[in-house]
Formats: sequence, C-alpha cells, structure tokens
Amino acid sequence: MLTLTILFSGLGGVFKILGGVLYGSKAVFVDAMTSVANLMALLLAVRYWRDSLKPPDEDHHFGHYKLAFGGSISTLMIYSFVAGVVTLKLVELREYTVSLEAPLMAFLGVSCYLIAIAISRRLRGAFTHYSKFTVSELIEGVVVITSSLAGALLSYLIDYAGALFLTLYIFYELRDVFSEVMEYVGDRAPSPDVARTIREEFSKNNLSLGSLRLRNVDGTHYQGVATVLVSPDEDMMSLSRRVDEVKKSLRDHRVDLVVEFKLRTQEMSFEYGE
Repeated sequence: MLTLTILFSGLGGVFKILGGVLYGSKAVFVDAMTSVANLMALLLAVRYWRDSLKPPDEDHHFGHYKLAFGGSISTLMIYSFVAGVVTLKLVELREYTVSLEAPLMAFLGVSCYLIAIAISRRLRGAFTHYSKFTVSELIEGVVVITSSLAGALLSYLIDYAGALFLTLYIFYELRDVFSEVMEYVGDRAPSPDVARTIREEFSKNNLSLGSLRLRNVDGTHYQGVATVLVSPDEDMMSLSRRVDEVKKSLRDHRVDLVVEFKLRTQEMSFEYGE
C-alpha cells in the first residue's frame, strides 16, 4: 500500500507540474508546488515512520514511537517553504495567458490524488498528517480545474483568484496540523475511554487502582503510571502475578504501564504530578 501511495502521489504531481509550468496558469503553478512538497513530505514520513517501529534500546528506553513526528514536522517545514515561494509569485500581478491544457492536467492530477488519499488514510499513524495535506491537494485540484478553465476562457484574474485561495488554504492547513502535532508533543492525556479500559482491566483482576497518570504518545500508543492499593497482609506473589496479567492485557491495547504499590494504611494523596 505504501508503494502505491508514493506512486500515485508522484504521478499526480507530474501532471500538475506540466499544467503549471507549460500552460501558464498561476493556480496550477501553486498546485504544482504543493504537489512537489506532497511527495517530499511522503518520503520523509516513510523514513521517520520506519524509525518509529524500532524496539526500545539504550538511547530510547520507552521505544521510538515519537520519531514518527519527524514526518509531521518535516511536512510543516516543507509546506511552509512552499507557502513562502507561492506568496512571492502572487505578489507580482501582471496580465498573463492561460492555456486550455492547464485544467486537463489538473484533472488528471486530482484523479491520482484521490487514490493516494484513500491509501494513506488506511495507513494511519504518522500518515494522518500527511493525508491531511493530500486532501488539500484534492481541494486545490478542484479549485484549479475551475479557475484555470475560467482563466483560459474568460479572464486571467479568475485564475489568479484561484491561486490566491490555494495559498491561503495552505496557511490554514499549516495552522491546523501544527495544533495537532503540539497536542501529542505536549503529552496530553488520552480520551476517557482509554482510562476506562485500564480501570476495567485492574478491576477484573481484583486489583484496587488508586492514581492513574497517562499520556498519549503518538495517537495510537499510551504510556503511564498506575498505583495499586494493597493491604499489609496481602500475598505479594499473587499480587504480582495479577499485575503482570493486567500489563500483558493492556499491551494488546497499546498501553504500557509502570505499576507502583502503596499500602492502604499510608496517608495518600492522588494529585497529578505527585
């Protein structure tokens, strides 16, 4: 599936570059630039995604999951550069001619990106942010087909307006993806459903759960610390065995927990960050 995503993204980019460079449309030029960025972002996302699959080692005790965000950060950098380039292109407003071949090339590019979007969304993980920009390629393609066709038949100003809209949309997507990346980088707690699943696992094994602190690592993996309340006369062998069962079960849900024990007789506070 990954190979197909790269293939169709690249093919869609080729059509748009032809339309933008050879046939005079500024709207298709903006679309072509984002197509190049799209392919570069995909290749970097693949590289960092593969790095994130590596097991824990001496330098990464909790695994390499967060390395996947290298792809998302690279995507932000590349599209920021493209946004600057196309902005400079649009600052210069002079009359130009749009060829009828431009909307045809844009249509062929959109067709390829439809397939790439469907595949990248199924890959999930780091490709979620990539697919968001690929969706923008689809939106851009629809705008470009319309504006470049009207620019060829009516006025170049319609084509220019389409290019301006695409540029503004790039900035909107940059802000949106940046916000999402920061949610994960900031170690935000996962949804209540994840915490509920964890508490149910402890309850099924007759373990009294005290505090529970969690973080969302990358959207699919979770890490945290749980406190189990125990009595002074409790069988530690049985207790450890049940805790191991919980941790094993939670790994199937991609949850990695460190479990601490606290005696019930102790004065306890369960404030976050304790």
